[in-house]
Amino acid sequence: MPVYTNNIRHDNPHYRPLTVPLNNNQAGNGGTAGFGNGGDCSISAQSPYYKGYEGHYWPNSTRNTATFSSTLSGATPSTPYDYGQYNKGPRSSRGGLGDGWANQSGNIFKIVKTGTSYTWSNGVYLFAHPRFTHSKHALTRFKAYIFIETGPTQLQIGHMDSQSTFSVGATREWKYIDHVFGTSDVMEPNFLLSLGPTSQGQTREVWMAFPTIEAIARSNMDDDETAATSAQFIGVRST
Repeated sequence: MPVYTNNIRHDNPHYRPLTVPLNNNQAGNGGTAGFGNGGDCSISAQSPYYKGYEGHYWPNSTRNTATFSSTLSGATPSTPYDYGQYNKGPRSSRGGLGDGWANQSGNIFKIVKTGTSYTWSNGVYLFAHPRFTHSKHALTRFKAYIFIETGPTQLQIGHMDSQSTFSVGATREWKYIDHVFGTSDVMEPNFLLSLGPTSQGQTREVWMAFPTIEAIARSNMDDDETAATSAQFIGVRST
């Protein structure tokens, strides 16, 4: 529904993501392709049965002979978490990264911070898809499922020391994050998920699924009438 301000029509007066995510390999189909590490952090691709991100899509006849974990934190591929017959859980329901109805072969990501540095550069990089050459932005959206096994529940995302803090809110639970954040108005299409400044000097273990960076077309209606500093433009390779 359009909104009119000063006789100017605004067809999309709210946050509007552009249709193509900037980063790639959200489902971990390519292992850790598209990701990098900085400082005392590492990232690895892991089975989606870890931490109970999803359970198996099994009939009762199979479930009755299986061994399950009693907690999400203890769930592994050999001792998964049980969500019930033909139910992979609240994040996957039927079709999952492992088995399931119309499933995909994919992974979730394990991030480990082994040191005690407070530096912003201690984290993992979410690199842009190779087709994108640059991204002009001052406002971006980050979506993911996050599970904090150990350490503080706050993380930061952005560029260099221009980062935004968000809270996962709990440990040893999967939380869906949908965080719209501002950074310096730059052209860099790669982002850093930092575990450094909020580490409080602790080592950390963080799990992540479907990390997605989305461009925001504009921040509010006034962007149509002003300099539109938060406007988004993406550069794409010609070949």
